[in-house]
Amino acid sequence: MNDRRHWLCIACSFPPVSRSGTHRTSAFVRHLDRLGWDATVITSMSADEPIDEELLAYVPKSTRIVRVPWIDPLAAFNRLRLRQGHAKAVQALPTRGDATSVHTASALVLGAWLTFPHRVKEWITRLLKTPDSRCTWIPSAVLAALREIRRRRPHVIYSTSPYMSAHLVALIVGRLTRIPWVADFRDPWTDNPYRDLSFRSLQRLDRAMESAVLRNAVRIVCNTTTLQKAFAARGPAIAAKCRTIMNGVDSELFAGLSPSPFQGEGWSEGQSTNHATTKFTLLHCGQFYGRRRPHELLAAVGRAVARNPNLSSHLRVVLLGPPHYDGQHLCDLARREGVERWIDVQETKSHQQTLSDMAAADALLLIGSGGTGRDLQVPNKLLEYLGARRPILAAIPPDSPAVNILRTAKADAFICNPDDVEALTQAISTLADQNRPVAHDAWSGVAAFDRAHRARELADVFNEIVLPRPRMVRQATAARDRVAQTDSFAAPARWSSPDHAPRGPVSYPAGS
Repeated sequence: MNDRRHWLCIACSFPPVSRSGTHRTSAFVRHLDRLGWDATVITSMSADEPIDEELLAYVPKSTRIVRVPWIDPLAAFNRLRLRQGHAKAVQALPTRGDATSVHTASALVLGAWLTFPHRVKEWITRLLKTPDSRCTWIPSAVLAALREIRRRRPHVIYSTSPYMSAHLVALIVGRLTRIPWVADFRDPWTDNPYRDLSFRSLQRLDRAMESAVLRNAVRIVCNTTTLQKAFAARGPAIAAKCRTIMNGVDSELFAGLSPSPFQGEGWSEGQSTNHATTKFTLLHCGQFYGRRRPHELLAAVGRAVARNPNLSSHLRVVLLGPPHYDGQHLCDLARREGVERWIDVQETKSHQQTLSDMAAADALLLIGSGGTGRDLQVPNKLLEYLGARRPILAAIPPDSPAVNILRTAKADAFICNPDDVEALTQAISTLADQNRPVAHDAWSGVAAFDRAHRARELADVFNEIVLPRPRMVRQATAARDRVAQTDSFAAPARWSSPDHAPRGPVSYPAGS
């Protein structure tokens, strides 16, 4: 008798698409398969996505993947505008009595667009990105999901964001089929500091979408306890649904890695250097964007090498990922700061090669951001850093959930505010000291973050809403959840506000 269960996963990012959120979803699919849950994945398909074919090796063969075509209407419209131009569009406008054609229709749309007031065009542009740029994916994804449900009815629907439009797909499908639905949030929605809709009407629409998702989902899963508390503050009915399942470490992906020295490509856009003299490599993986700025890091590198001549000849800072910040190349920013000699900008690599580089680095760099919402997000790469078990320089706000993740993992880590250049300078110098002491039980807490544990937590959520349970079991589970909501990962009380944050790097060796 086949006692395996089936779940429908709706995720905009899934292998071979290589985005940060891909790995949480892929790991859930892989580990839940081992726990008896077969997955069908509804995901988007676009030529503009970053692709890493090696990620497909992590997907179980039993997983059915349905890729739904998706077109960015704004990108398509911009291509039309560049192709036709303003004058050509006006000339192509059909006169009365002209036969309708695709060419004249597109010219008509473009010509009308060019005559709109700027404020109207801005509103339409923002509307097409509400709740995100994948909103045009919703109709085709809903139809694909309904076809798959007719083919094999799942026990549970699961959606994950970002992108938030995945939740809207699940909302519609869940209402039509009455299948229980779990909404997984890797980032906040309306509280997200990186979202700016600019118009009050769109903000109201955005809040209404979020409210509909929170009301209709049977369970709400958050990747941080601070995000769970933010949702729980919406009311007791929402609070009762919320669970925290943090991001995890794929320990099995690090097993068997053979770290190799970094290659020389990309060193300050081709400048040569003697790698034999490079004794300390500080690696940053990921993208700089918004308030995650490279400026303070570059300034700190300049101070560190100016104060320590020995470090000047032995330091190498590798920036692995998209090479631009706010339209400027990172090499140009380094050159402006006068530190291009020590900065190595490398393009994004495959996930496996990135993990290998993490394991080969002398230390790893995590750059966070301040401002509203800083306490709600934890970068996925932090957990991968834990798996690499290399010293970590974490430039993060003191109230970030990442602080207590590092403490719980007993990581060999130095923590300072992201805008504190002096603290960053001291941390770089200290980490580069080969004789610095390291606690004997460093990294002993990493096993608690293994993704296999996280998948079992999600399986518990699925079973909770699928399997009937006696009243006493429900009461015991509710009591356990109330204890869990006391937030064992809360930021230290003495750092309850940025005013109380320490000046300078704070070391959290094992056992602290």
